[in-house]
Amino acid sequence: MKTYFITGANRGLGLGLVTELVKDTNNKVIVTVRKSASIEDLEALGSKNLSIIYCDIVNESEIDSAFEELAKITDTIDVAILNAAFVHQDTRNPLQLTENAESWKDFIDATNQSIEINGYSQIYITNKLIPFVEKSQEKKIFHVSSGFGDDEFVEKSRIDTAIPYSISKAVTNMIVAKYTDIAKTKGLTIIALCPGVVNTYGVTDEVADGLMESFKHGFRRVNEDYIGVQNVETASKKLLKAVEFYGSFQSGKIFSTNGSEHISA
Repeated sequence: MKTYFITGANRGLGLGLVTELVKDTNNKVIVTVRKSASIEDLEALGSKNLSIIYCDIVNESEIDSAFEELAKITDTIDVAILNAAFVHQDTRNPLQLTENAESWKDFIDATNQSIEINGYSQIYITNKLIPFVEKSQEKKIFHVSSGFGDDEFVEKSRIDTAIPYSISKAVTNMIVAKYTDIAKTKGLTIIALCPGVVNTYGVTDEVADGLMESFKHGFRRVNEDYIGVQNVETASKKLLKAVEFYGSFQSGKIFSTNGSEHISA
């Protein structure tokens, strides 16, 4: 039996991952969600091997309490997937950020919020997870990241918007890189995974593809075979295959769930 730990599991990719994992009754799945989040879709899965812990990942006292609760459920985590994230929608390029004082303040506030959720919290949770993970056979921690935070992807795509989100995911990727020596010393796998463009918007795939219209040309500069937004089921299955594939000798890096260090949409 493998024990999985997933943050941000009540919707989108997180829910998709849980949906796939509970199909195997040998898996124990422990997830975190915010207290304000609906858990109807999780409960609808009807899995006896699913445990739900309430936790706001930017609230250290809630994280501490969540891990105290986790310790009552298990002392071992085989695979942790840090999926919870904040996506700030921003269509401004760098020059537009300083057009006026309000625009600049909005950028600073959005970037700080993005980094708090997609950066600082990832360190706090990773450090809490390590004592559980290092007792397991798998010893794996994955941070769900994005090509928007990868300099090679940004250079090739020439996408100059979504700056707060991009900065925060660059922080995620650097955090993972900084765990390289710790991971190798402890025999852990700590990797950033980019799932590509996924329909996590709660709309049809066609509508989601339309929401990404402004990015399509950029995506195709990076990957000429880009065909559009993936549905959650497809993206979840690909990510879980990547989770099985990658190991400790690749720690500290960001990979696409397509199996490449060259991040593409």
